[in-house]
Amino acid sequence: GKLVDAGATEEVLARQGSARRQIKVELTDKSGIVDCMDVLEGLPLDDLKSSGHVVSFSMKGDGDAQVAILKKLVERGLPIRSFEEKRTSIEDVLLGLDGRDSAGGSN
Repeated sequence: GKLVDAGATEEVLARQGSARRQIKVELTDKSGIVDCMDVLEGLPLDDLKSSGHVVSFSMKGDGDAQVAILKKLVERGLPIRSFEEKRTSIEDVLLGLDGRDSAGGSN
């Protein structure tokens, strides 16, 4: 194998895990899901999907980019219960470097 990175867990996560952020938006009910998807579909996001009253996606960018997305959703008047970033685990990073997803499949 080839050494791709080395260091403390936090350092490796900072270098390798920060390219994409996994975001989950939970609405109070599913009545706003169509409007939520409408707002998000116009943005540079990946893996946009909805299930029940939850929308998830991945994105590039920092906290300011997340604030801008949340602001667009709030301005639309959507009933948002939570807006959260899923923390990247070291396992996610290592599997991503290896070309596999966390479910054990190939990308």
